[in-house]
Amino acid sequence: MSEGDQGSNPASIGYVPPPDVGWGPVQEPVPDSGTGSTTSDDPTVKGPTDRSPDEGPNQSHEEPPVSPPPAPTASRRPVSRQPPLSQVSPQKLEADEAEVVARLLTRRQALLTGEPSTLTVGPADVSPTLPLAVPSSGFRRALPVSLYLENDEDKLEVQGALMEVLKVFDIEVRDLWPEIRGSSFRSFLARTRTSMRSPEFRTRLAKIERAVELQALHKVQAEVDAAQGDAVAKLITALGSTPTAMIQIGSVLLMKIDGEVTVRNLTQLELLHLERNPALLRAPAEALHELQRLNSAVESRQKPAVESEPSSPVQAVTQP
Repeated sequence: MSEGDQGSNPASIGYVPPPDVGWGPVQEPVPDSGTGSTTSDDPTVKGPTDRSPDEGPNQSHEEPPVSPPPAPTASRRPVSRQPPLSQVSPQKLEADEAEVVARLLTRRQALLTGEPSTLTVGPADVSPTLPLAVPSSGFRRALPVSLYLENDEDKLEVQGALMEVLKVFDIEVRDLWPEIRGSSFRSFLARTRTSMRSPEFRTRLAKIERAVELQALHKVQAEVDAAQGDAVAKLITALGSTPTAMIQIGSVLLMKIDGEVTVRNLTQLELLHLERNPALLRAPAEALHELQRLNSAVESRQKPAVESEPSSPVQAVTQP
């Protein structure tokens, strides 16, 4: 063996390779995509798919199964949450009626003052959300009341007399709207124990109208209760120094024009006209003229057309 062959043979120089290392071709490690780790055929060496959950973000997990989208449902019309009218309690209907009347009075006050008004709530048993709430004292039906005086010299006396009239006729004032300066004008929200459509309440308003008529004419009859007549008499007396005044209690309208007191029971059409024209509540003469014009227009429409009388037979004969 040549000297060059002995240097190339490892057995000739006493070198013994380890038993687990072969003399085969050396394979380069294959890097793992994205992680830089190597793979091995040895089962003891963990690969990227063999990591435990505690070994970092390279752990592998199965994606949860994707549930199919829900089937489209047919479109439904919105169902009203309001119960049928037959199932609504009378208290709820009365509360809704009070709310409507209060909103109308608030709108009237805003039209007269030019700015929204705030309620002055008096009794403690009334919720601060009035007029949306109904007081617990049993007064359920809302009633509009207004007071106008040309001058405010006797406004406290007149207002006190008006409160007394409402009290003796079982009508309670619950809310006061702010007074309009200049001339004395103030709106109230009163309530009654009975329905305003009931015969009892209509009789009560008729008694107010009749009592005002009798006291204005300085007459006293047995049909007028003593307390009611005395309260109305004090109201007429309080208006003594005021040449022009106008007081509305529901459908009863008391007007003092040029020193003369008149009272009338307003129809539904007249009430609606005053509600749409709240400025008339501060102009008694103009309000009286408007109400008379309104009634004349209604009567002219209701009056049947007068048919022309047929001509006599003699007049119908043609002259030769």
